[in-house]
Amino acid sequence: MKIAGKLMLLVGSAIFSLVIAFCIVGFLIITDSGNSSARKQLDVAARTMQQNINESIKIQGLLSDMITRDTEFIEALAARDAVALRRIAKDLVGKPGVDLTTICDDQGKVLARGHSDKAGDILGPKRMSSVIPLTQGKRVTGMEPGNEVRLTLASGTPIYHQGKIVGAIIIGQALSSGEFVDSIKRSLDVECTIFLDDTRISTT
Repeated sequence: MKIAGKLMLLVGSAIFSLVIAFCIVGFLIITDSGNSSARKQLDVAARTMQQNINESIKIQGLLSDMITRDTEFIEALAARDAVALRRIAKDLVGKPGVDLTTICDDQGKVLARGHSDKAGDILGPKRMSSVIPLTQGKRVTGMEPGNEVRLTLASGTPIYHQGKIVGAIIIGQALSSGEFVDSIKRSLDVECTIFLDDTRISTT
């Protein structure tokens, strides 16, 4: 092969190598930019979700504080007055961030619900929103599966009468409801699915 041919081949190879290198660099820049953008969007979504959760917890705390000072409610719970307790529980449901209320005695037996007419069942030993308030005498908030609602963000608060715990009230938001995932879609313009373990329990 003539020197000119070899030179052209060498120059062509160098140009081809540069083009490939530029393509790889360009791809990496675009991909990194895309990943960075996706990370930022995910961060915004996570912060928004956390703000929503914090707001719900704050509302639950305020309502719980209010109810622990309500002498009519405390007397009704001490007397196991199911009719009065059901009315109080139903009045709480529908307030901002409140989809469910459960009132139980000091043994975890449900006396009334605001979101259902079911009563008389025992809240399971794994229910932190009832067990901890009853056994440790303090409010607890968290996400947990429920007897009537599959997944809730709930606050359980012990109720005292004459210095003794007579029961607890659980105020919560139903995370497994269609309304919850739809509200996420409206606020973030994204599709939303909630899983409990490996089971999809709600989706837009």
